Amino acid sequence: MQNYHILERVGEGSFGKVYRGRRKYSGHVVALKFVSKRGKSEKNMSNLRQEISILRGLNHSNVIAMLDSFETEGEFCMVTEYAPGELFQILEDDHQLPEDEIKKIAVQLIQALHYLHTNRIIHRDMKPQNILVGPKQQIKLCDFGFARAISADTNVLTSIKGTPLYMAPELVKEQPYNHTVDLWSLGVILYELAVGRPPFYTDKIVSLIQLIVNENVKYPETMSDEFKSFLSGLLQKDPAKRMTWPEILQHPFARETAVQMQNREALERQVRRLPTFYEENLRLLANKNDALQRSVEWKLVDPETSLVLRTNQKSHDEVRMPSQVEDMMHVWKTYEADTAGLDAGFVRLLDAPHLLVHVTQALMGEDMACLRTALYVVHRALQQVSKASHPLSAAHVTVVHALRAAFLGHLPRIMMHTSRDNALQMIRSLMLPVGREGPDSNCALEIGGIVWLLQETNVVVADVPLLSKVLKWLGTTLDHADKSVVVYDAIAHDKPELIPMLCGLLGHHDATIATYAVFALASLVHPNEAFWDVDMPFPVTSAASLSSAASSPDKLQRLRSTYALRIKLHTDVSTALFKAGLEPLLANVNVELATAQACDEADDDDDDPHTMLTNVLKVLFYSCRVSSPVSKRAAATVQQFHTVLDRLNRSERYFALECLAVCQRRGVLSTRTSSALFRHEMARRPRHALHHSAACSLLSETVEGDESVAMAAVDLVPLLFLPKHHSSARVHDLLNCFGLRASGVADSCVIVLYRVVASLMKHGHSDLVHQVLIDLETHDHWTVFCALLESGGDDGLSPWGLFCLLKLIRSLTEHMTETDQFLPPHLERQRTLVPLLVSLLRPAHIQHLLVWPDVVGGGLQAVKAMVHAIVKIVSMPFMLADVSEELVFRTQELLYESGCVGLLLGILSQHALEMELLVKFLARLVTSSPHFAVQFVDAHGLALVKSQRLLEPATTPPHLVQDALVLLSHIARSSRAHYASIDAANLMPELRDLLQSPDPTLRAKACNCVGNLSRHSNHFYDHFAQPLPPTQTSLVDGLLTCVQDPGDVLTRRYACFAIGNAAFYTDQLSRALQPAIPHLVHHLHDPDVKTRSNAAAALGNLVRQSATCCVDLVVHHAPYSLLECAFDETDLGTRRIALFSLGNLCEYELCRQSMTSTDALFGHSLQGLCDDSTDDLVKKYCRRILSKWPVADSTVLRAPP
Repeated sequence: MQNYHILERVGEGSFGKVYRGRRKYSGHVVALKFVSKRGKSEKNMSNLRQEISILRGLNHSNVIAMLDSFETEGEFCMVTEYAPGELFQILEDDHQLPEDEIKKIAVQLIQALHYLHTNRIIHRDMKPQNILVGPKQQIKLCDFGFARAISADTNVLTSIKGTPLYMAPELVKEQPYNHTVDLWSLGVILYELAVGRPPFYTDKIVSLIQLIVNENVKYPETMSDEFKSFLSGLLQKDPAKRMTWPEILQHPFARETAVQMQNREALERQVRRLPTFYEENLRLLANKNDALQRSVEWKLVDPETSLVLRTNQKSHDEVRMPSQVEDMMHVWKTYEADTAGLDAGFVRLLDAPHLLVHVTQALMGEDMACLRTALYVVHRALQQVSKASHPLSAAHVTVVHALRAAFLGHLPRIMMHTSRDNALQMIRSLMLPVGREGPDSNCALEIGGIVWLLQETNVVVADVPLLSKVLKWLGTTLDHADKSVVVYDAIAHDKPELIPMLCGLLGHHDATIATYAVFALASLVHPNEAFWDVDMPFPVTSAASLSSAASSPDKLQRLRSTYALRIKLHTDVSTALFKAGLEPLLANVNVELATAQACDEADDDDDDPHTMLTNVLKVLFYSCRVSSPVSKRAAATVQQFHTVLDRLNRSERYFALECLAVCQRRGVLSTRTSSALFRHEMARRPRHALHHSAACSLLSETVEGDESVAMAAVDLVPLLFLPKHHSSARVHDLLNCFGLRASGVADSCVIVLYRVVASLMKHGHSDLVHQVLIDLETHDHWTVFCALLESGGDDGLSPWGLFCLLKLIRSLTEHMTETDQFLPPHLERQRTLVPLLVSLLRPAHIQHLLVWPDVVGGGLQAVKAMVHAIVKIVSMPFMLADVSEELVFRTQELLYESGCVGLLLGILSQHALEMELLVKFLARLVTSSPHFAVQFVDAHGLALVKSQRLLEPATTPPHLVQDALVLLSHIARSSRAHYASIDAANLMPELRDLLQSPDPTLRAKACNCVGNLSRHSNHFYDHFAQPLPPTQTSLVDGLLTCVQDPGDVLTRRYACFAIGNAAFYTDQLSRALQPAIPHLVHHLHDPDVKTRSNAAAALGNLVRQSATCCVDLVVHHAPYSLLECAFDETDLGTRRIALFSLGNLCEYELCRQSMTSTDALFGHSLQGLCDDSTDDLVKKYCRRILSKWPVADSTVLRAPP
């Protein structure tokens, strides 16, 4: 204490009282914190000494520096910088700050925390009271009473310390925690600066803890999206989801521009840093008068700011401890000796306890010799790491990541304030393929460093060796990043300026620079496939192999995100090229083409994918594919490709053909050469599937819009090479872009075939379609088609390719079916083809196709298109007229055996497809055979009719309701065994409503359906009579309305049919049906013969079980009307029914009396009808009627006088 004056008490810290003081014999104002030893155990005091030791080593402009520490008998004393203001006081006065001011504070707090965490120290008590404001508004983080050095295992700390208001959820729950608790506290503080209060605030500790653990943070609407994004990344309940340091440093809210960084560093240099007064440091100064003369203590200072006057001011490293430089050099010479000549010397270096602190000090220091030595030693160690035969331990990986982060963080300073050689050495170290793996990879930061070098320093562009090294660094970052999606995402969204820079370098005067720029752009548009884990088999292949790859939601989401990233990068490259760089790129292409033209024909075994021409063509191809203007400007150059194809290697030829196809699609190339190129490519030996695929793409673009080209292409069909299988990894890599394939190697061949056949059929060239069929049969392409349907041809058929194959098969099948051409082979092929088509409807394939992203040909629309295409093929024999019966029977058999009905119902029940085509097809199948009706019922088809509301015209098109009624009616008609399922489906309300429909077709079909429901038993009689909500009318009421329909003959016909069946088995509905009797009698004279027949049958059925209806029948003269109908009817069937029904009525005395009273001599007339008829049934039914009268009553048979 003899060295300090106590001036005043300024507050209380975590452990004790705090005073403002002054160092004796100097103007240095300091803060002195006294911590009492009273009540503390030896262990507690030992821990405190250890923490003081840790804090003595800290040296950062935004961290309150510890200048001295000592002990007395009863106290510890810590001497620190003195900062007069508190952030807490600012909050008390201003309540809220604008975002610009918050950002300035946030940047400094981030610098402080990053420094602490880099040195493995957690603060654990972040709050406004512990954030001081020094000179020039410099933020100082203080009060490390609860700070704790992070152990190697960062998840073992569990004690609750600090202020609960700013505590992270894991802290208040006393769970293990790590450095991310400080990130949570930082987010709370910044939130409070913006809003005026913390996100969770209450004066009750228990309630506060519950809020912190359970409640979501609510952000005000006035907060900017950028700030909200930053806070939400910090205020994550799950510490694993909080932003990492690389993400924080690169976030737009916290990221500094080069100018801001320079201003901040300039401010740091202006603000005086006090010397430390530890005894060991003073001893070093004791005998060095020259050093003492340089000490700040002997310089004039400004009395208001305590700053050294400008005339005397020197750098911090000059002012403080001259021996510190010597000590640092000694440290690095020791490190150099440890790593020299040892293959595993890096282990000793990485294990050094203070390595990261020493690296940081070297990077921030002014001593160039020390810096050079440090960079050299680290580079040599990283080289040894890269060559090590064994993987690094987790602890060593962490250190390497931290070293790379330190280099990246200080690269701008090294570049701006030290020598070029130092920057080159740092870049060499960063180029090494170590420390890029794992979740803590700094790859995104590397991109930031590269862009800074290219953008912020004019000297780089002129310095060819340095620029070359930077571009090489970019190349290694793109090619060797374990988490390459992070790198590419950083380029696309955070550093989009990199792409225009690269395009601008295509015209660099140094050819090497232009070459590196081409390779970098090629990597951007078509990355190294080894680092993309989103590649999956196409759905048809996945389903065939029972693969679950496509069912991973995480992988599918990554695939969608990656596709969006690919599109953005391709678009950005093409846009930048069009603005600047396309002409140099095309000039480069011309040079390479000229070189190729001068060479002999290329060796087919040459497959180098990394030639200059391959990379140039990649950039050109992907740019043309997304940009029509680029295609137009490149057309003249692309047109020359066909002249040198034979002199290109496999990869070059593939991209050259694809460029030709894209420009052809854009309409900027002549179609004259496409057929010749196709013929030439197909004639090459050995055949390469990839080149044939590209050649077919070229041809298909010319076929689609030109009838003459399609006609000429018929001669090329025999040349088509459609592979069943392909296993080349190179084919796979070239088709993959960002791990994604929108097309397969078999797609183009299928598409060109489909377009040729579709064009020929559209223009009526049946003879040419016939020729195509002959060629397909001759070259056994149908076998290949079946192989593609079965497994995708070893993953060679994409969803779009599959859809085109189905459309091709449909077109060919339609032609064969209508013309009866190739019927025998087609019938034989059906045994294989139909089951394969139906197998594509299985749940496994449907699910794979459904989850396959729509951006690459999957999704619900793809499912709809595929299902409809398949149904159109297999339903063709049922839909076309004059079709071979053998074909129909064969198709029925195959569809039944393959379970087509159940599969279609499964699809309809789970996916929102347009149902018209499918329901119509199901109706055709069910009406064609009772076996399909059984499959329909067993597959819960009736429940589907209910759930999909297929019988409700309000939500379903009328024609679809008609098809559903046909289904239900036929199922009811086919077997009594289906009644229980119909009953369970509860379709009576819908039928009742349909009987009242304004659409006569729906009324008629509903009546027919009700009649079929009682065809086999009285199972539904009770349902028919039951009043149904909301109108409380029954099906019988609906039938009584329909039977008197004045405008529709079909409605009357089927209403009579339904009433007759409703009275057939029991008399339980007889009274309810009596109102229909006068209308039934009237319909005995209806112009429609079927209506007359159904009405006669219904009258007979009304008395089949009882005499309930006899009175009404007599009142309305039904017996005699039936007799008249029998006499007058010209239709034999209707006459039989009338006579049979009259026989039923004559069972009852009341009816017989009615007959006698109406015509006493009717028996003679009936006998005459019997005698005159040649029909045995008519005779039988007449005799049956006459037998109802007793023999004694001979008047009935008396002849007229």
